[in-house]
Amino acid sequence: TGVWNHSSCTNNRASGDGGGVYVDMLDFSVHDTCFTGNSALGDGGGFLCTSALARTSCYVSNATLTQNTASKGGAGKFLSSSGVVRDGTCHDNLA
Repeated sequence: TGVWNHSSCTNNRASGDGGGVYVDMLDFSVHDTCFTGNSALGDGGGFLCTSALARTSCYVSNATLTQNTASKGGAGKFLSSSGVVRDGTCHDNLA
């Protein structure tokens, strides 16, 4: 299990998936965090939560996702995992 609180993730680049954060096969919670200006050539500019086993979950609360870009899922993407985004701000993202 991973937890990320009161943080920022800014101006990161990925040649594949998950420009800001790439989470694979792990339950993950993000609270009060900003994802700004991240980019991925694949999925999930701000973040990507994925699992080949489809048994993981990703919970995002009070997050700000702005100016993130990706081929698919500009702000963020849940791929083969369950996900919840709650009480956040999401604007100016591009996919």
